[in-house]
Amino acid sequence: MAEPVVKKTTFTRKPRKTVRIAETPNEPEQKQENPVVEKEKLKGTRVSVLSGKPVISTGHAFIDSAFGGGIGVGQIVDVQEDVNSTYYRAILSLFIAQGISLPVPQRIVILSENPSSFLPLPKPLHQNIHHDQSAPENQPLKIAWRYDNLLEKTDPSGNRREPFSSVFDMHKTMDLSEEKQKHIEMINIADLRSQFPSTEEPKLSSSEFFTHMLNLLKDRIDKAKQDFTVLRIVLHSFGSFAWLDQRSDSIEKEMLVFVHKLKGLLKNSSSVCMISFPQHLFNASVSERLQRFSDIACEFKSFLGESNTEVDPAFADYNGFFNVLKLGKSNSLSCHRPDTMSFVFSRKRHKFVVEVFALPPELTRTTESSSSQASAKLMCQPSPVKPSVIDF
Repeated sequence: MAEPVVKKTTFTRKPRKTVRIAETPNEPEQKQENPVVEKEKLKGTRVSVLSGKPVISTGHAFIDSAFGGGIGVGQIVDVQEDVNSTYYRAILSLFIAQGISLPVPQRIVILSENPSSFLPLPKPLHQNIHHDQSAPENQPLKIAWRYDNLLEKTDPSGNRREPFSSVFDMHKTMDLSEEKQKHIEMINIADLRSQFPSTEEPKLSSSEFFTHMLNLLKDRIDKAKQDFTVLRIVLHSFGSFAWLDQRSDSIEKEMLVFVHKLKGLLKNSSSVCMISFPQHLFNASVSERLQRFSDIACEFKSFLGESNTEVDPAFADYNGFFNVLKLGKSNSLSCHRPDTMSFVFSRKRHKFVVEVFALPPELTRTTESSSSQASAKLMCQPSPVKPSVIDF
């Protein structure tokens, strides 16, 4: 069988053209990756696990946990004052002392009728915990070798993290150096109020006073934001007779408008404001509106002024209740909800204690023993005698 004849073709494969792109003289040969620059953190703050925003400490570790980790930067805290006591001043003093006791002191602005009454501040007992520099580095553990990398897991730098809130001795006073005193600014409200009295034409108004106060705080807030530092503002007894020389519905409305404008200034700033409000001087509607404008609200209710019959014996070791009325919502639709919103507090000699109330076991055992004794006595009694036929 004859083989098929393959015809020759004139097709030839052309070489692939290579296109050369001219290099620009200013363009480097290799692109350098942009390094990730971490945002600088405000000193004296910590990033919240719940909201991802920086928070500061109130000066009391338990109150920080009740507030969801601390007070968020740019928030307003409303502290409802008690009628018969001044226990609310403890949280204001701790709030101020916490900002001053930091390695880099924060700025403090106190607006009160007598701002010097907050001095002297309680003494901090917290000491920085650092890794011992004298110990030999990279020395492996021989016996407890599983704990060799414990410090590295605790902190990337290999050092243990410092506590977020300091521990203060309420009986001892803090030594304020000249440098720390420069960070505290005291403003007497009575003197400012005398310069801007309420006007009666065309109606009773205090707009000049609140406008001046707002501009005064705005300068401090803007300066703290430019210097990238935290500013702690304390408004003591906001709405008392030192703040309002006259009382009317219009002045109370201007007072709430002032808080609303102050909240707008704090929203995008590095400042935090704590307001103590005498709720017993106003009706319930003003107190509720102030709570609505604030981010966090709490109140103190002491047992002073109440008779012994009204106070349960189980609260003999405490001075009153500390109630959390409102918690802030930041970057979330819901807020932190603790197990309970009501706590008890007691003012000790050296510390201010806030804790969850638990029924002492002694009262429980007494109740159980009394009930068991009553039931045993009832069981040991003889059965009732059957009536006789002659009884009538």
